[in-house]
Amino acid sequence: MVQAKGIDVSHHNGVVDWKAVAAAGVSFCFLKSNQGRSFVDWTFKDNAARAKAAGIFVGAYHFFDPGYGAEEQAQNFLNTISGVRLDLPPVLDWEMDGGDQSQVDVAQSWLNSVEAETKKTPIIYSFTSFLENIGLPSSFARYPSWVASYEPEPHIVAPWTDYKFWQTSASGVLHGV
Repeated sequence: MVQAKGIDVSHHNGVVDWKAVAAAGVSFCFLKSNQGRSFVDWTFKDNAARAKAAGIFVGAYHFFDPGYGAEEQAQNFLNTISGVRLDLPPVLDWEMDGGDQSQVDVAQSWLNSVEAETKKTPIIYSFTSFLENIGLPSSFARYPSWVASYEPEPHIVAPWTDYKFWQTSASGVLHGV
């Protein structure tokens, strides 16, 4: 399996020196674009432009809030990424518990809407313990998995048998960030 070095960046990271990040060997990044139905990460478009200028592949993620409808969240994501040339598929960052099984239906609707509009199969990002608690149906295996698993080897949760991206840490030190 090819292992490329990537990072996940949001407004919480402040100003990023993307040339220094590229010099540190990072080849791709996922940027928080928005959250829920109305929040937009104010650093997204600037980070996307500066990362691309530094030669880094760029992707965008939507922080999913199961308390809101799928269509309004999908529209927030699509509006936010409009005009930004992304190199990586869209990502549904799903780590907030909605308390019931209906969040699976809302997430599925978001995935359907974003895939129909972007013509790219979205990636699902989450923590293994969160996914174990939800118990996703086998139909979700068609979406690539970005797993957050901070063990020596990633813990893969059904319905997946493999992962496309593995987040190995919730923190780190990297020149430029």
